Amino acid sequence: MIPWRFTMLVVSLSMLFAPGAASGNDSLRVSAELVDGKYCLAPSGAVTLSLHVGVTYENSSLGVIILPRFTRVVGYRLFLGEDQSKASQAESRVAYRLEPMLDASKLDRSAPQPELFDVLKPGSQVRRIHPVEIVVSSPGGSTPSILGKDYYLQVDVDNWAAARGPGLKLLRAWKPLGLLWMDATTLPRVKLHIEDHPRAKRCEVRID
Repeated sequence: MIPWRFTMLVVSLSMLFAPGAASGNDSLRVSAELVDGKYCLAPSGAVTLSLHVGVTYENSSLGVIILPRFTRVVGYRLFLGEDQSKASQAESRVAYRLEPMLDASKLDRSAPQPELFDVLKPGSQVRRIHPVEIVVSSPGGSTPSILGKDYYLQVDVDNWAAARGPGLKLLRAWKPLGLLWMDATTLPRVKLHIEDHPRAKRCEVRID
């Protein structure tokens, strides 16, 4: 498998694409791939690797799955090594504490809102893009260096970014329509190479 290398600020996908194998449980299969990435220079002087991870969710069950759209990355792990079978210990581990994205108690219990949920029939798929920010170096070396190494990146996605109580009520109310998917997803590992001397520049901060 060819490592994902960031020798330029914008990566050539056709040359350096290294997708992760599909994973998941018997109902929802998940595959992941790195879409693009660039090194960014923060005002503090820290250098971050800004990635977009493409995720494909496939309903492999016999029933309908109701998949929220308000999903987000809640953490990641970097496993050191070129051989995935030997990369068992995380070199770096990051987890975020995040507030709910919306008040689920105000959602319509009669049916899922199309702008907030994808309804997956058996065999159907949906693709999402998740941003991931990895700090690769900081001023004064305040964080351990992860430069110049090959890794496997594994990302954790929160599929229910709201309070769990209202979600359980919706799960019961929508049961005749399908299964509301509230479980978190650990994405398959994707190969990643972090340059020894990355060329970083100021990146625009988008607020959508």
